[in-house]
Formats: sequence, C-alpha cells, structure tokens
Amino acid sequence: MTLIELLVSLGVMGLLVSVFLPAVQSARDASRGLQCNHRIRQLAMAAQNYHSAHRVFPAGSRKSGPHGFWWGF
Repeated sequence: MTLIELLVSLGVMGLLVSVFLPAVQSARDASRGLQCNHRIRQLAMAAQNYHSAHRVFPAGSRKSGPHGFWWGF
C-alpha cells in the first residue's frame, strides 16, 4: 500500500462519516423525543390509576406562601 492509497482511503472514510453523522444525530434526537413522550404517558397513567383508587389526584408539590404551606399539582 502506498501513501497515496492510504490518504485516499482515509479521505473516503472521512467523507462517509461526514455524510452519515447527521443521520445518526437525527435518529438519536427522535429517540429522545419518543422516550420523553413515553415517560410523560407513564406519569399520566400513574396519576389516573391513583385517582381511580383514591378518588383524588396525588398531591404534587409543597410550597410556602404568605399564609403557610399549601399543596398543588
């Protein structure tokens, strides 16, 4: 193998990587979006199951105000 052949093969490999890298990044972004939607759906289903069992939605957060603490969803 000569130096020219090595440089040409490295150039071709670099070109292929630069072409396929955006496709891989967009696939990763789509995967992250689907994972986020799945987690939100799971939280919503958990809240609905809690509501079915206790007839009230779960308390979300405890915050302090001028009149003491209060709970909110």
